[in-house]
Amino acid sequence: MSLANKVITVLVGLFCLIGTCIAAQPGEGEELCRLENEAGKAYVAHDRKFLDSLFAEEFIHTNYRGGTVDKAAELDFFSSSKLTMKSAVVDNCKVHKYGHVAVVTGTNTWIETIYNGVDLSGVYRFTRVYVWRQRRWQIVASHFSKSIS
Repeated sequence: MSLANKVITVLVGLFCLIGTCIAAQPGEGEELCRLENEAGKAYVAHDRKFLDSLFAEEFIHTNYRGGTVDKAAELDFFSSSKLTMKSAVVDNCKVHKYGHVAVVTGTNTWIETIYNGVDLSGVYRFTRVYVWRQRRWQIVASHFSKSIS
C-alpha cells in the first residue's frame, strides 16, 4: 500500500472514531454515482477537461496490475489517441459518506476497450475516495482491480 493510500485509510478511520462516520443518506450518494457514470462517458469521449476537474491535484490511482500513477499520467491515458473505448458501464455503485469525505465502490465494465493494441475490456471493481472542496466533489484516490469472475 502506498503512503498516500495509507494516509487516506488512516484519515477515514479517524473520521469514524470521532463520530462522523455515517452512511450516505438516500439521495446523497446519487450525485457521486452520477459522477462515476459521467467519468465513464469522459473516458469514451477523451474528455480531458471534465477529468481534470474531477481528479484532485494530489490524485493517485492504483491500476489493476498494482502500479500507481498521478493525475497527469491518468489524464494522458484517458485522453490518448491510443485508447479506444466503446463504453464504460458503472454498476453496483455504493457510497459511504464520512463528513466531507466519501468512499465509492462498484464495478465498471469496459466494453471494446483497446489501449495501444492491448485489449483492456472487462469488469473492474473500483474504490474511489472523494473529498468535498470548493463546492464540488473531487477524487483524491482511486483503485481498479480486474474481476476474474
